[in-house]
Amino acid sequence: MSLVEQIAVVRREIERRVMVGERLVKKGTHTREEVDAKIREMEYVLDTLVSFAPEVPQQVELFLGE
Repeated sequence: MSLVEQIAVVRREIERRVMVGERLVKKGTHTREEVDAKIREMEYVLDTLVSFAPEVPQQVELFLGE
């Protein structure tokens, strides 16, 4: 898997976790802090991947069709 694909996957996963996290908080099964902590972990992974090649985010935009 290329770096562009890895970054795209992590970005999609962050978006998914935000949506799922909102539902879990509303249901009361998780706290806002738990959800935010997991999202911060994923954002750290994303930042780490981007640090390897700063020009990659533009390529990711093209890959995702945004």
